[in-house]
Amino acid sequence: MKMKKLLSVVFLFSLVVSFVSVAPNINAMEIPEGATIKTANNPDVYIVKYKNGKQFKRLVLNPQVFESYGHLRWEDILTVDQSVMDSFVVSDLVRVDGQTDIYQLVPNGDIGNKHLLVSTDGYDLDSVYTINSVDFGNYKTGDVKGVENLVDKKDNDFDGLENWEEDQRGTDKNNPDTDEDGIIDGLDSHPVGGGRLIAQHFEWNYSGSVWAWDLSFPSDWYDYYKNKERVSHGADYVTYDDYYIKQIANMLSEKADEEGYSKSEFAVAFIQSLGYVNDDVIGYDDYPKYPLETLAEQNGDCEDTSYLISAIVMAMNIDNVLVELPGHMAIAIAFSGSPEGYYYKLSNGWNYYYIETTAEDWLVGEIPDEYKNTKATLVKIPSNKIEEKSPSYIPFTNYTPTPSPTQNSEEDEEELERITKSTQALEQLLVLIKESSNQLDVLKQQLDDKNSEIENNKNRRASSSFISGMLAKLIPEYNVLVEQYNSQLERYKKMLSMQYVIEDYKNNIYISVGDRAFLGSLGIYLN
Repeated sequence: MKMKKLLSVVFLFSLVVSFVSVAPNINAMEIPEGATIKTANNPDVYIVKYKNGKQFKRLVLNPQVFESYGHLRWEDILTVDQSVMDSFVVSDLVRVDGQTDIYQLVPNGDIGNKHLLVSTDGYDLDSVYTINSVDFGNYKTGDVKGVENLVDKKDNDFDGLENWEEDQRGTDKNNPDTDEDGIIDGLDSHPVGGGRLIAQHFEWNYSGSVWAWDLSFPSDWYDYYKNKERVSHGADYVTYDDYYIKQIANMLSEKADEEGYSKSEFAVAFIQSLGYVNDDVIGYDDYPKYPLETLAEQNGDCEDTSYLISAIVMAMNIDNVLVELPGHMAIAIAFSGSPEGYYYKLSNGWNYYYIETTAEDWLVGEIPDEYKNTKATLVKIPSNKIEEKSPSYIPFTNYTPTPSPTQNSEEDEEELERITKSTQALEQLLVLIKESSNQLDVLKQQLDDKNSEIENNKNRRASSSFISGMLAKLIPEYNVLVEQYNSQLERYKKMLSMQYVIEDYKNNIYISVGDRAFLGSLGIYLN
């Protein structure tokens, strides 16, 4: 039985070989369209194709595929020289008869993989062969290819976003700052606008008075600094040219001028009131905050508050230096005269007086006992140049800050009524703002989910027509959510601005008819 089986195999091989034409001197010009060719030393069989002056060959994967084409016959295979075989370019692109999708074939012995091309950019479409379903079915389905060619990887406006990312986010690919908020689109958490305002309330004591202040700034700027790469400690963190730091410095300066206060002392008292994270917990850490982060979070350790006050004072055009001590940081402000307290005399001839930022009621020139005889590293702003100095001392006399003008504590009945109404109105408004914020969170999550669904469909293994159909359904749904989100966001911003309107009412400042109408739509009435 074994002998018979062996003989039958040999016979079959002999039969196949006997049907192959041997034409060692044939050249490419003599090979007709659709012919099958091979070389004497390789059993692989190829089908020949000509188009636009180019000549191609495509591998026939296995005998089953060969025999599925009724017009192909084993005896018609031409054996050619290797030079003739090499003159044909291998084609691996096919489409199934009657279909439009183009696949790339990757043979591996008598099997192989097929990869759908969602983009044919960079491929020679003249080389595409039309094949039958048997041929197509002999290849396993592989990954989709050509996706990278669908995206525009240029960055027209050099904002850190490739053009395809700009299209996805809805930003202007020819404008590096679409929403013109001062942050380039690639670093902006809300590059088309729509970020929220971070509203913070501050209270501090100065010159026998309690001061209260409400500050608001866009969350985009907080996110920008939060995500900014951390560098080593130094002047890079003193962002005195930041727009919002300048605004804060201007507001503090104006109020100090009105009250006859020292600008620097008033600003220092403001910063000293912030919550302090003890260095025993965090220490002189490797993650210092930028000034706007410290303001948004209303706390920080010694270097965080030092960077903040240094930036604000510098924005007031008051020269100062960072004071680096063992395990601690502060600042020192330049004075041309000779006030009392501890100071460092720099090479420019100015005296820089020590300022402690970590707790309230520290005077300019007061220094913790453990640093009174300690040499400090003084870092100049903005150059980052350093000098090492030990402090000098001029004894304190009785010191009191510049007094505030005497205020009349008597309030008439009308003023008391305004204060009461404004307090109630503000409490009601804050509840509504919180509800609006929650609604924005829900809409934002819906937007993110819909965007993920769009991206998943872009990348799924399916025909281009199916993907286009899904996107035609999902993108309008996404746009509806965008409209809802933007509408809710505008209402949220308007509600935030009403805090200042209520404050104006409390101070007996005129409120416009439009603002009164909007408050009325919220159920808040100021008569």
